[in-house]
Amino acid sequence: LNKLNGILTERGGAGLLDLYKEFKIFDVNNFKRVSIDDFIKCISNHNLGLSVNEIQSLFNTYENTTNGQFFYEDMFQDLRKMYWNNE
Repeated sequence: LNKLNGILTERGGAGLLDLYKEFKIFDVNNFKRVSIDDFIKCISNHNLGLSVNEIQSLFNTYENTTNGQFFYEDMFQDLRKMYWNNE
């Protein structure tokens, strides 16, 4: 999460907002979660430079183990806190 925050901070507030919008596009049911495949697509589409292990670790941090879905809203809440603490 720290590496992702650093990359997004370098891109400014728009980096965080653009990534959030990408997750919203993949969340067709508006459940605030996406599959691992959609998560990887979102990260890959933004060329964030995360390794496969870093992507898997991030997914595991916010995954609901009962259905294998990634709760992106929780991640963005943490990223927003980190971003504003850096300002």
